[in-house]
Amino acid sequence: MAPDAVERPPYQLDCFLQGEEAIVAVKKSLLEQRPYAVALVDMRMSPGIDGLETAKYLLKDTPDLDVTFITAYTDYEDEQIQAVLPNGYRMLQKPFTDQQVLGLFDIEDS
Repeated sequence: MAPDAVERPPYQLDCFLQGEEAIVAVKKSLLEQRPYAVALVDMRMSPGIDGLETAKYLLKDTPDLDVTFITAYTDYEDEQIQAVLPNGYRMLQKPFTDQQVLGLFDIEDS
């Protein structure tokens, strides 16, 4: 490792196509004592519940979860989103670049 390199803890990346799948996975991760830290949630998902409803359920079990919405268009006003996520949220507009995602989490591209 280079002298100025920062060692980062390992992480696991999971992908779910529907909000319901993510909710089940978060509940399972809590039982296994390996909670999720970050959720990138598409605002529009069909069929099933949308991104805001998904976030509401995820935050019920993991209130410290860092939620970022990914969307080309949202059906909600900022005030409606703030009511569900009072501690704040981020919105990543589609289409987006790798650098924009890395910038959300203050990660340098290497």
